[in-house]
Amino acid sequence: MIQRVGGAAAGAAVATCAGLVYYGRGVRRSRGGADAGTLLRAHAEAEGIPHHDTVSILVPGRVGVKDLAEAFFNSPAFALERAVLPHSTSDEQAHAFAAGSLQPFALWKNEDRNESEILTTWSAGATRGATWFRVVPEEDDRTRLELGSSMGFTGGSSGWLNTLLLPLVVPAHIAYSKVLLQSAAARLNPRHHDV
Repeated sequence: MIQRVGGAAAGAAVATCAGLVYYGRGVRRSRGGADAGTLLRAHAEAEGIPHHDTVSILVPGRVGVKDLAEAFFNSPAFALERAVLPHSTSDEQAHAFAAGSLQPFALWKNEDRNESEILTTWSAGATRGATWFRVVPEEDDRTRLELGSSMGFTGGSSGWLNTLLLPLVVPAHIAYSKVLLQSAAARLNPRHHDV
């Protein structure tokens, strides 16, 4: 029995890793983190949050930032996270939160927004950060969808946690961000393909 369970767990781990690679295809990571002048970069610097990153993907057509945020929170990849959050949420609440008319949505609070960006903040225990959405119209009738985040530890142990633990967490977080953005892009356009 133990051998069967162990084999099943190993199989699930391999399938999960394969899924991360497959579903994150077409998504690019920005090596320098969020661009200067963006809401995410300004927030991370103002709050002293040590890490921020962004991932992006090109999709056909024009997409609004509220549509991106709603697609993210209602995406199949985010469904598992929504299921384990301490506060239950609905698709309708995700729509209202993306539109700025609901506060909070599970752990997230609307912090700031403009025509092309939405910045939300969250905190859970000794961790805090932000989730950020931006849309950038491209010349060829495509839209670059960007998903960004910042995170860091707070409190008395934050120094060593940010120095030692955060670098270990970040690669998995970036892989998960790629999957989430790909899933949101597919929700926006079910015929989405890598461009």
